[in-house]
Amino acid sequence: MDFAEHSPRPSGRPRAEVSVRPAVPGDVPAYAALLAAYDGRPDDVHRERLRQRLRSGVGAVLVAEVAGAFAGAGRVAWLEPEGDRPPPPGYYLVGLIVDPGHRRAGVGEALTRARVAWTLERAEAVWYFANAANGASLDLHARLGFEEVTRGFEVAGVTFDGGEGVLARATAESVRAAQAGGSHDSSRS
Repeated sequence: MDFAEHSPRPSGRPRAEVSVRPAVPGDVPAYAALLAAYDGRPDDVHRERLRQRLRSGVGAVLVAEVAGAFAGAGRVAWLEPEGDRPPPPGYYLVGLIVDPGHRRAGVGEALTRARVAWTLERAEAVWYFANAANGASLDLHARLGFEEVTRGFEVAGVTFDGGEGVLARATAESVRAAQAGGSHDSSRS
């Protein structure tokens, strides 16, 4: 699995003016093409899955635009994980993908902030899990108020290639503390 290049220091790239909004059917072709380029599966497989997600009305599918062009997307899904050591049921941030031409310019952060806000309007907490080797994602979420809960969990059908998973959650309180420059340090030991 390839993760975004990670550096805890700013990239020097200017932050883009990012607009985030709910996905509409017209976003499906660009979103599917980006997913297909990432995972190598045909984009028609992604198109049908995305259309179903939009029709279901469950959770949220948000897209980001930079200068009116599709720059990335992310979802919020209600999960009730199963397995021997499942995490709790709840809303989970899933499926964040940013067009390579727009990485390190604030697109992922804008999408994550919007997904967190959407969720905290509906629930007391928002959950997130990632491969422990994905430093860029872990640091982003820590900056936004996510706190690690455990690494001792399993989600059926999810494999953390070459590493272990990290389960984290954010609440309105932890997000406010992060925004105020609270105790959430984006570096990990």
